[in-house]
Amino acid sequence: MTTKKLALMALALIVAIALAPRISSADTAPTVTVGDQVVMDHYVTIAKVMAAQDGWIVIHAGDKDGTVLGYEAVKSGENDNVEVEIDMSKGTPTVSAMLHIDAGTAGKYEFPGVDAPVKDASGAVVNVPFKIIGTDVDDQFVKDSKTVKLNDVIAQQDGWIVIHAGDKDGTVLGQSPIKAGLNTDVSVALTDVSKVTDMMTAMIHIDAGTIGKYEFPGADTPPQLGGKISNEPFWTVDHVRVEDQTLAADGTLTIPYVLVSQDGWLVIHAGDASGTVLGHTAIKKGLNEGIMVKIDDPSKLTDQVSAMPHIDAGTIGTYEFPGPDAPVKDTAGKVINVFFSTKGQAMMPAATGTMSMGDMNATMAATPAATKSG
Repeated sequence: MTTKKLALMALALIVAIALAPRISSADTAPTVTVGDQVVMDHYVTIAKVMAAQDGWIVIHAGDKDGTVLGYEAVKSGENDNVEVEIDMSKGTPTVSAMLHIDAGTAGKYEFPGVDAPVKDASGAVVNVPFKIIGTDVDDQFVKDSKTVKLNDVIAQQDGWIVIHAGDKDGTVLGQSPIKAGLNTDVSVALTDVSKVTDMMTAMIHIDAGTIGKYEFPGADTPPQLGGKISNEPFWTVDHVRVEDQTLAADGTLTIPYVLVSQDGWLVIHAGDASGTVLGHTAIKKGLNEGIMVKIDDPSKLTDQVSAMPHIDAGTIGTYEFPGPDAPVKDTAGKVINVFFSTKGQAMMPAATGTMSMGDMNATMAATPAATKSG
């Protein structure tokens, strides 16, 4: 190779290096950005994660063991608004977000093990503390018990958990005292069940006036964290909660919560004109969590599908529709039929979306009175 060619190659290399994008050490440094916040529906949000390689953002409790409350995968580079589901039954008022690598089986969190915590340039583990408040309250029927039961309440200071009706005034139906920290198995007696609404909320208040006396309007205001208050909604009538998702490897879709007033079925319908039945599974009276429905023929899966509860009114244990196993209706007389995306992204409001099922509407028998709460 001639000297001239070598010189040209060296020049080309110099030019390529000069034109390459320059990334400062600050841009590539592993960082976690998170603020104090209200836990909503068991989730915390990490505003930004900068990772040098694929890994995990892990939420730890503030106890001596640093109990793992939840984790979520992150990709190499910038990750924005990462939502992590946490176990509130082990929560503390201060938690932390720690960055780990994914060094073992890809997509499987392995720590203790190979998925070690990430360290910054100074050798310190990237682990950012932040404060939380929040309430874990299940959908539940309350008119007969005259009580709302809450699984967990995490508070920054002593105060109250207050049950509000879903009317325009947010009528207070009861309150119970809570302590700073984790409160478990909290019960609130309802003062007037005639004012119970289909959807209600559980709101955290502080106890800032006369200690032990609920004073609101007054000194016992709802505390703010991250500019928001904790006011967790829950339903007191037959209801379905869904989330956008993709079909699991085992061919199932998972519905997070279904509250029904009698035994029945949860049916997944395609979003086509005829509402093709894609699969069904049995559900029990009361709250059903994490219901997995096997999709019989994945080729018929549409971008939108819906989750519809039915009663089991004919031969018990046999799904009979068209037939006696009619769809459940809400208090307004509408069939409960909630749509969600199978592409893993929102296509319409998950908690309230309903659409016509074409000709199927004509065959839907009225839901027997026994399926309606209240």
